[in-house]
Amino acid sequence: MPWLCQAQRGLTYPLIAVVLVLVAIVSLAAYLVVRPQGSDERKTAFEDNKAISTVAVKAKPVTFNKHIAPIVFESCAPCHRPGESGPFDLLSYRDVKKRGSLIAAVTASRYMPPWLPAAGRGRFIGERRLTDEQIELIQQWVADGGPEGDADDLPSVPVFTEGWQLGEPDLVVTMEEPYTLVAEGTDVYRNFVVPVPVPTPRWVRAVEFRPGNPRVVHHAVMQVDRSLSSRRIDEQDTEPGFDGMDLGSAENPGGQIIGWTPGKIPRSDSAMAWRLDPGTDLVFQLHLQPSGKPETINVNIGFYFSDDAPTRQPVSILMRNDEIDIPAGEMDYAIEDSLKLPVDVDVVGVYPHAHYIGKEMQVFGTLPDGSRRWLIHIPNWDFNWQDDYWFEEPVFLPKGTTITMRYLYDNSAANVRNPNNPPKRVRFGVRSEDEMATLGIQMLPRDPGDIPIIKEALMRQHLQRKYDSWYTHNVLGSALKSQGKIEESINHFLEAIRLDPLNPDPRFNLGNAYRSQGKLDEAIRVYREVLQIEPNHAKANNNLGGVLQSQGRFDEAIKYYRQQLTISPQDARIHHNLASLLAEQRRFDEALVEYRKALALDPGSVHTHQGLAEVYRSTNRIEDAMQHYRSALQIEPESPQSQYGLGLVLMETGEMGQALEHLRAAIAADTEYLNHLNNTAWTMATDPDDEAREPNTAVALAELINESTNYEVPELLDTLGAAYASVGQFQHAIATTEKALDLAASGPAKQYVDQFRERLELFKQEKPYRAPVSTP
Repeated sequence: MPWLCQAQRGLTYPLIAVVLVLVAIVSLAAYLVVRPQGSDERKTAFEDNKAISTVAVKAKPVTFNKHIAPIVFESCAPCHRPGESGPFDLLSYRDVKKRGSLIAAVTASRYMPPWLPAAGRGRFIGERRLTDEQIELIQQWVADGGPEGDADDLPSVPVFTEGWQLGEPDLVVTMEEPYTLVAEGTDVYRNFVVPVPVPTPRWVRAVEFRPGNPRVVHHAVMQVDRSLSSRRIDEQDTEPGFDGMDLGSAENPGGQIIGWTPGKIPRSDSAMAWRLDPGTDLVFQLHLQPSGKPETINVNIGFYFSDDAPTRQPVSILMRNDEIDIPAGEMDYAIEDSLKLPVDVDVVGVYPHAHYIGKEMQVFGTLPDGSRRWLIHIPNWDFNWQDDYWFEEPVFLPKGTTITMRYLYDNSAANVRNPNNPPKRVRFGVRSEDEMATLGIQMLPRDPGDIPIIKEALMRQHLQRKYDSWYTHNVLGSALKSQGKIEESINHFLEAIRLDPLNPDPRFNLGNAYRSQGKLDEAIRVYREVLQIEPNHAKANNNLGGVLQSQGRFDEAIKYYRQQLTISPQDARIHHNLASLLAEQRRFDEALVEYRKALALDPGSVHTHQGLAEVYRSTNRIEDAMQHYRSALQIEPESPQSQYGLGLVLMETGEMGQALEHLRAAIAADTEYLNHLNNTAWTMATDPDDEAREPNTAVALAELINESTNYEVPELLDTLGAAYASVGQFQHAIATTEKALDLAASGPAKQYVDQFRERLELFKQEKPYRAPVSTP
């Protein structure tokens, strides 16, 4: 993740910093204020005791059982219990009594619980903040000698959900080989790649991380890689995983920011579920802290699936300013970034990030009316307790709001967290002795189609500060292409290629842009260049095959489709594309094999059901065709292609009433099907082959398409007249064709007037029209 970086430990600190580090180790358990899992009665008891606490500060005596236990059980025990990240338990009077002075000190300083955001500037899920009254209770209890109190006042020891906090996952993946963390040295950032074995695409509503060794795993970030990039980097390292910040092609899935910190309860949201495709790798980055002895790391990660597609589409953006150059001794060095929102959004969560000498973080929106709306304020930044923050309710920011990120840094000797003694100049960089200023924001645009507009605004902002970034040009080009601004997108892809000639991604995007313009030869050239740089590029073989197929170069296209299947055998889309090409060549048996593979990998694919149905209809397997059209309509009821195909199949079985209903639905969804049906009706009415004509069906179809156009289109009326004549209804044929002539006299159908008159004369002689016999 670009806003995370490698942390360094074992550096020289002032004495007070050493004390604070010791306090942090001893008090790690207070990391998260989360209500224990258990009965409603116990939760009510906690709430009642908390209410009592707020008025009992001056009461005598303050006891553990009545006043302190509810605080500790709720705020400390979630981590300070067996198997969790806290180095000792806080589940009994004895546990808490012997550490009372320390607990009083770290809570009074608000060092514990470790909650960085300031009160009143954003309301977040799972806030780890004690009230002033709770802190005073702890102070008074310790000052009074820590009395235990009446046993009847002691609430039940909380019963926590052991293991998976969201229940048994639908799928669990684990590291293929454990990793051994060295005993001594600096903190380690290590990236691990784990295949996710799903046979079909799934919607992921939650991901739960189980570190296995929580006392050495500081935090984790999770992304996905649909290519083999991260896996290839991993294979180059002799140990499990690989160091550094380069995660290959890994990215946030579906606009999500997925992370883990000790005690965090994972978020589950079916409305914003993200798609997990077969062949996807999970890439997770661990921040590891040596403990003084070798430690084994063996992570388990659970996936929780949703049966329903998401109803909301988030986008995650990264604000940043890399122009950091902090002189030694500077106490208030400021860095800023801003973004003017081009659309209305709801902000879901934020992920601020800096390093050790970060001092204060302010993030707010300045609304169009000049008022300020806070997103987060961290007055005392602490790199060791970085986290992501999710709002209890999304924060609405209207179009025209300027989001401002303002960070302060203290590079003086007075900063107890400064790793340099004496201080030295600090610049931007991904190592912890460097500094960063980034802000990840997850937001929901009111219109999902606005996502490219948001990305365009952000990337243009980045280019104003730093033009020579291939990444920024590449992302901007993609955002512009999504909005149909193809020429401008091409210019940015070309600039990205100039800045990084050996990077295949901007070339691939350039090929896609040329393809969208119909410049197929240019697209083929660029796709071939991509494959010269990266023979196993995730999509280049497939897209090259598609372009070649559109040019009728079928053998070449098949070669590239099959090549991609050796790289991505679980990719349903490539099996589908290959199947469609084989069907186009009327190699129906081979097409069925590939369509079936595609459907096994992605049973919810409407297009694959439609492709199978078309092959079955072409091979007279009517019942099979009908089954797959109906399956497609169960997935996408409004699909015009499925409605049209099912209508034609039902016509062949003689179920004309149902057939016309489906055909009517196809026309209502897409008027393009009027032309298809008109051609079909014309052939059925006028075919010179007596056995090929279907006059009654022609009348039904012609009446349907004219009904759909209010009998106002001359060409369609011409077909209806021919259909009436084919069944001997010549008076209807004459009246209909005369209306076609009247409408065509002053409209674009004027070119057909002579043909209409010829047919009218035939109908007056009570003769049907027959199309000329085509010659080979």
